[in-house]
Amino acid sequence: MSYSTPADLRVGRRDLPSSITDEDLQVFCDRATVYINSKLARAYDVPFSPVPPLIEQIATDLSTYLFVEAMYSSQKPNLDEFYTQLKERLDKMLDEVLKGDLDLVGEDGLVVKPKPDWKAGFSTTNDQEPFFTLDSPNWLPEWGD
Repeated sequence: MSYSTPADLRVGRRDLPSSITDEDLQVFCDRATVYINSKLARAYDVPFSPVPPLIEQIATDLSTYLFVEAMYSSQKPNLDEFYTQLKERLDKMLDEVLKGDLDLVGEDGLVVKPKPDWKAGFSTTNDQEPFFTLDSPNWLPEWGD
């Protein structure tokens, strides 16, 4: 089951050619679902059921992007800047979900929890001197005694 439908893609888009059928659009809905599942499978049990609204939104926008990309590649040489930025924004949102910066909230208002073994967060490994050490565990400098 796809996270978006051809009807979702048609909302507000009266400029679609009449030759584009629901079956044509379904291909892009399916591709978007596969992409989302592939990105989030490390952290979440996929496919989502029920589907969180944020995932539905991302799937619809991604399906639109994939459709437009296919149309442009066959009819025009370059994608419109809007759609290129849309794809970048969608990838950023999926990355934020993976990092734990964006929560997936269901229709019931409950947060969809990642897999118990998923470790989102940040790394403390860098090339700078540490603020804390075993010899000096306090974050405030010692001001002399």
